[in-house]
Amino acid sequence: MDNQKKVAVIIVAGGSGKRMNSPVPKQFLMLNQKPVLAHAIQPFNESPRVHQMILVVPEKDVTYCQVDIVETYQFHKVTNVVAGGSERIDSVKKGLEAIEETVDYIAIHDGARPLIHQEDIERVFDKALETGGAILASQMTDTVKKIEEKGEIVGTLPRSELVLAQTPQIFCAEWLKNAYRCFPPGKVATDDASVLECAGYSVHTVCGKHINIKITTSEDLEIAAYTLNRRSGENENRHRF
Repeated sequence: MDNQKKVAVIIVAGGSGKRMNSPVPKQFLMLNQKPVLAHAIQPFNESPRVHQMILVVPEKDVTYCQVDIVETYQFHKVTNVVAGGSERIDSVKKGLEAIEETVDYIAIHDGARPLIHQEDIERVFDKALETGGAILASQMTDTVKKIEEKGEIVGTLPRSELVLAQTPQIFCAEWLKNAYRCFPPGKVATDDASVLECAGYSVHTVCGKHINIKITTSEDLEIAAYTLNRRSGENENRHRF
């Protein structure tokens, strides 16, 4: 992506710890001595392409995030920490309101994805500049079954036509803002590409690493800790030689 293009990043971090049976929201759980959210922010804060970052968090956690995450880890590109809404789509809208008018592209990333790789960020940014909109996605490796409400299999979906959507997802700022303005009230969207699709925009995929998982269970947290330890070991060995 042209470094002259202004890119803003919205980090959506409004999740809870319900599925992990934790009183602490998953994005604030400690992962190798640092909150999950801090791991998710860091690669974007270090990217020369990113001009501005917005954190969208639960209202009660705004001060905590500003002091204990943004200031503690010196995330200088985070210009605003704002309170999110009741649904993800409402939280993204809150983030959009805080973005500078001069921004050319807007990326959205889940605050519970701490393993995003810098290389994948650059690749999806490049694709978005080329096409107007792109998301990271991973290939399906398991067979996917369609079931009815009682659990009976009613069909097998063609794996070659399916991908698993990840984040970041990045779009031309004008497209994203217009798509959110036009999105029907009450309609459900579990990611931002869905909002663009509903508005008729074309969104492309970039094959990302499977390890870019969203922390949802305690097992995910263990996998993330192992992965970060392995990366740290690889970096130490590289510098040693």
